[in-house]
Amino acid sequence: MSLNNFLYSGFQFSADEDLLKFKFKMLNSIFIIVAFFSALFGLLSDLGVNDLGPVHSKVDYIYSTLTLGLIFYLRRSKENYIMAAYLLLIISLLTFTSALIFVPHDEFRMIWFYLLIFAAYIINGQRLGLWSTIASIVIILTVNMFIDLNLSQTAINSGILGLVIGSFFAYVYTNKITSYEKSLRKQNSSLSLLASTDYLTGIMNRRMFNEISEHYFQTAQKNQLHLTLLV
Repeated sequence: MSLNNFLYSGFQFSADEDLLKFKFKMLNSIFIIVAFFSALFGLLSDLGVNDLGPVHSKVDYIYSTLTLGLIFYLRRSKENYIMAAYLLLIISLLTFTSALIFVPHDEFRMIWFYLLIFAAYIINGQRLGLWSTIASIVIILTVNMFIDLNLSQTAINSGILGLVIGSFFAYVYTNKITSYEKSLRKQNSSLSLLASTDYLTGIMNRRMFNEISEHYFQTAQKNQLHLTLLV
């Protein structure tokens, strides 16, 4: 199996599914990175190189295992993409909440929420990005109310403000990318129409006739069906 085939979950994508193809590649890449590094962090903690505590090191192993499971889940159907993206977001939020609570000696542990937000925008656009931003802020504020995070109030405020600003920039960026993608799809549709029909009459031209004929002949040959062409 080639790397590209693995990153595309073994699916074939049509010409109008370029964006979905890119998202599959990004999501699978994130799965691989998350699974590898979360397992690595757990191992380094067990070896005493980077102590994360007994609780969170186990959480990292679970995080890695669940992420590997999502890779196989995504390969079952293209329609599983949205659910796989949301499941990754949920287990990531739970894992980073664990780090927030059980690794109090790590002053930079809120940085994981930043990475989550940017990944959410890339994976599934603005809706998932905004959802992850709100969820991250709510989690940090709620945990801080009941547990001493060993962080000053200034650090908490700065961290939340950073999440809002980062989310705003990611929102603007993905909005522009989505706008470009829609414009490009519209232009491609217009070009395809011009290339396949006669400009004056709007009737299918020889090029399109050949493409459609070839498609039906190949389908008939593949399925061992009879095909008649009347001219």
